[in-house]
Amino acid sequence: MMRKLTLLAYFILASLLTAGAQEVKNIILLIGDGMGQGAVKMQSLHLYGKPEISYFSYFPVSTLCTTYSSSSAVTDSAAAGTAMATGVKTYNGVLGLQAVASGKHTEFKMLTSIAEKAHAKGMKIALVTQDGLTGATPGAFYAHVRGRGEAAKIAR
Repeated sequence: MMRKLTLLAYFILASLLTAGAQEVKNIILLIGDGMGQGAVKMQSLHLYGKPEISYFSYFPVSTLCTTYSSSSAVTDSAAAGTAMATGVKTYNGVLGLQAVASGKHTEFKMLTSIAEKAHAKGMKIALVTQDGLTGATPGAFYAHVRGRGEAAKIAR
């Protein structure tokens, strides 16, 4: 299933981790399943009758990212989550690893997610999800597995 995801805070967090900006108490990253620009505009039209009014329009900063995979024009949530969590595209089904074609074989290079970078800097990280914690989107922020169905490995 293709999931279009909108990212509202990734670049804010990335810039805070790399640029030494002022101290920030909390950062909340919201990822809505299927929440592309069209869905946000439809929500605004439904509630307010205008496409440009939504709660998101009041955020001081927002951004978008592409989440297509490196193996298909149609992404899945593992590849999309990895793109959001690490800034690197990977194959469908892969979490936290970059798939690199090497001749007849595919090698996998471990990626570091924004959550792992924040944790390494002493920040506390929490994941809250309606999916299982081993689901592909939340798993992309901490797991490194070749198959999104490997729930036991993702949980470890």
